[in-house]
Parts: sequence; C-alpha cells; structure tokens
Amino acid sequence: MRSHWPWDVLTGLILYSLTTLPVFLGLLLATTPGVLVQNGTPPGILGVCGYFDGGHFHDIVVYGYQFDPDRQSSVAFFPGYPLIAWSVRDLTGCSTHLALVLTSNVAFVAALVLLSAYLRDRAPPARLATLVAIGLWPVGFYFRMAYSESLFLAALALLLLGFARRWPPALLAIIAGAAIGIRLVGIAAAAAVVVHVLSDPARGTRGKRVAKAAALLPLCCWGLFAYMGFQQWRFENAFAFAQTQRHWTHYTPESDEPMHKWSRLAMAEPIWNVYVPGSPRHWSRIDDSPLLGLAFWNPIAFVFAIACVGIGWWRGWLTRTEAVLGLGLLLIPFVSRGYEMSMISQARFATVAIPVYLVIGRALSRLPPVVSWLAFAAMSPLLFLWTTLFGAARPLF
Repeated sequence: MRSHWPWDVLTGLILYSLTTLPVFLGLLLATTPGVLVQNGTPPGILGVCGYFDGGHFHDIVVYGYQFDPDRQSSVAFFPGYPLIAWSVRDLTGCSTHLALVLTSNVAFVAALVLLSAYLRDRAPPARLATLVAIGLWPVGFYFRMAYSESLFLAALALLLLGFARRWPPALLAIIAGAAIGIRLVGIAAAAAVVVHVLSDPARGTRGKRVAKAAALLPLCCWGLFAYMGFQQWRFENAFAFAQTQRHWTHYTPESDEPMHKWSRLAMAEPIWNVYVPGSPRHWSRIDDSPLLGLAFWNPIAFVFAIACVGIGWWRGWLTRTEAVLGLGLLLIPFVSRGYEMSMISQARFATVAIPVYLVIGRALSRLPPVVSWLAFAAMSPLLFLWTTLFGAARPLF
C-alpha cells in the first residue's frame, strides 16, 4: 500500500491544480478594479478569500474568541481551523489572511491525497471520477477560501482511510474527536466510528463490541469536550457556542406549540417553502436570480445529497459506516439549523459529505466517458461563476 503514496500525492496535486483554475480565474476577475467592484478597489485575492465567515476566523486568530450573549459571537466557530492557521502564521511569520488561505488549500490537497489512497482500496474504477467531482463541485469553491470546510474534509478522508485499512479503534476515535474540534457536525464521524466497531465481527462478540464502542464514545468527542472546557474557563459558560446560535437566523416562525419546529421539519416545510411565492422563506428574498446566489439551490442540493446516500446504500455502493457518516453530515445541520435558517447554507454544509461524492463517482464511472466529461464541463462554469460572485462580496448563503 505504501508504494502507492507517491502516485496519490501526485494525483492530489494535479487534480487540485486543474480544478482550482476556475476558482483562481474567478477570484482574478472579481479583484480586477472596475470590473465587478465599481466603487473602490477590492482587497486582493487573499482579502476576498476571507469574506463573510472568513472574517470571523480572521478575528479569532488575531484577537481570540469573543462572547456576548446579546449578539453574534465568534464562539460559534470551532477552534480546529483557526488554531492551525494561528500556528502557521506564528511559525512562518506570514499574514493572517495568508495563513488562513494556506491552511485551507493545503488541507484540500491533503484531502484529495487521502481520498485517492482510500478509493484505491475502496473503489478503484471510480477513483478519478470521484476526485474530479470533488474538485469541480460548484459550491466547492469554499474549499479554497478562508473557511474550515477543507480541513474538516481532510479529517473525514483520514477517518475513511482508517476504516478501510482497519486502524485501531482508539486511533479512529481520536480522528473523529479532531473532526468535532473543527466543526460540530463532526459528531457524525463519532457515530460512524461507533457503527464501524459494532459492525466488525473480528472485534469479538456482540457484547464485547458494544462495550468497546461505549468506552470509545468519550474519546470520539474529545474535541467537543476540550472546546467546552475552554469556554467554561474563558467565559464561565461551557455552552456559549450553542447559545450564540440564536442570533444566526433567517425567518424563524413564531408559535406557542412546543413541537412546532419538529412537526415542520417532519413535513420538510423549510425545504418546499423556499419555493412558495410570497413565503418569508422564499429564495427571492435573498437573491435576484437562481444563478446569482445559492438560496434557490440550498434545498435542491440537500435533497440531492440525501438521495445520493440513499441510492448508494440501496445499491451497495456505500458501506453501513459510510451511509451513517453521510446521513449524519447532512441531517445534523438540517435538524439543528434548517428551520431557523430557512435552509440557508445547506448547500455549503453538504459539500463535506464525502459519501455523496462516492456515489456520484461510482455512477459516473459506469456511464460512457463522454457523459462524465459533459458533467464536469457543466460544473466548471458554475464553479467559476459562484467564485466570482463570492469574490465580488455577494453573499452566497
């Protein structure tokens, strides 16, 4: 297996370079004075990569965490990504913007390399199609921005490689805990580790597997516990990261019914109401056109991702562990924030659901090559367009 690592590294670097070209061209266009920004001069490629949530990560690296119970606070963003960027900045002496973007892009390369190695074991015929799909996924421009998605993707890729190569459960639990330290949705990785241990007959009787999984669960959540401990020490509130979420909303219907949210989620109301004319959730309240934002596409991307995981499990393309991981990565953001945010950012949240790409790659590898190339040709302009819009400071939520 080790003899393939040079080829996996080369594959990751080549695919990163080729698929990042539309992103670079989009940023170049967005930062050309007078082209999209008519008043003033854009802050340069590094600056625009840090728009929106990237600004919160920048402030965390520079000023540390802040918490005010009465407004949006930076404690909502987990520490794995800004901590590594802070280390890169202090070790290299580079600017904070460069450290954040460098961390994201190196992590994305690492994710592609790890996934190349994983797919070499897991699904060799679908390896290249899967990797190209990840690289050209239109919302995947976030993997190159000052966001935590690419680092989280790399942690998940490492975990999947560990599953395939039967690494010790304790090591898998440590990786899952690190994923939670990057993004809270990493709880899905902890669930995947538990399912992986429970599903492996080689790890002893069912009773022994249950006991081992239960013993590993606290280790799987070490990243969350560490962050909660920090918040308790710094702000005397271990749940500050959760409490500040109430300030991030986009139309939350008022109701006196205690189960109102859950009944609405069960009816998928946040999904279909985005397309009901006149609804406070309607996508046109955010964007002027479907192509000029993600508000129209958020529910579609979520439903498509769920369908991919379901089809992958039904067709046997995904293992039980992969299916649990994929569903967890999709359902946790939907259940926790889909109602309050009217599905905003669900397309971005879905970009880290690696099992979705496994299904896409498997499906494309079974079709004539021309179909795959047409699919990738359709992804590239959207990747370029949405990168350009993001670089022009248009909110792509």
